[in-house]
Amino acid sequence: MAGRAFQLYDAFAEWPGQGNPAAVLLLADWPSEAAMKAVAGELNAWTAFVVGAAGRYGVRTFSIPPIVENEMCGHALLAVARALFDGPEAGAAELLLEARGGAVTAWPAEGGAIIDFPAIAVEPASAPDWAAALGGRPQGWWRRSAGYPAWIALYETEAELAALPADPLALRGVEALVLATAPSAAADFASRLFAPMKSLIEDPAGGTQHALAAPFWAARLARADLTALAGSPRGGRCRCQIAAGRVRITAPVARAADGRIFLA
Repeated sequence: MAGRAFQLYDAFAEWPGQGNPAAVLLLADWPSEAAMKAVAGELNAWTAFVVGAAGRYGVRTFSIPPIVENEMCGHALLAVARALFDGPEAGAAELLLEARGGAVTAWPAEGGAIIDFPAIAVEPASAPDWAAALGGRPQGWWRRSAGYPAWIALYETEAELAALPADPLALRGVEALVLATAPSAAADFASRLFAPMKSLIEDPAGGTQHALAAPFWAARLARADLTALAGSPRGGRCRCQIAAGRVRITAPVARAADGRIFLA
């Protein structure tokens, strides 16, 4: 039984054990949805299945349990890009990655990859009724202008970010993405993304996180080229360049493991 090869990459990470892990399977054709969910469950990791050739690839990504398909998973797309540039697309200048939520262009970067992610616009808002579950004393709140609910809470210091969330059990009941952010001593900003609507208390580092945070900070700092840190326990870093409603995310991606899976 030969099994299927997979690679595990840590996106936004310079070294294994940092950032956000995603397994990548490069395949000749699509398995059934049940098979993809079974693989993601067995690996207990965000898992991207990739089918394509000649610079154009379809990508389907399934979450850690409870397993759902994610239409646009930024850290998995970074992992896929690195896997392709390290493998069948070595030497390529550009790739098109077609996720369920839209197409993303990817470029090679030393030690990582670059993806062009859709920016998320927000507008000022009053504090939500669950603000105490997040904790601290935000200087202000912003809410996503359209689409699935997402919030930004602005803090004064990174130390305040480190103390969040105040009440993880209460935050689990919030049906929204919640981004907490603050200025950083080592970058232009730091942020943490709490994702109870995705069955996660915290996403360690991700594309959606920076699609929210980078345009927000670009407007505050009047600059379109920013450096960013993920404030989660695993950490992570990237560069964000904002233009024409997109965020170009340049991030390190570390190869953490290779293996084979033997599910039917």
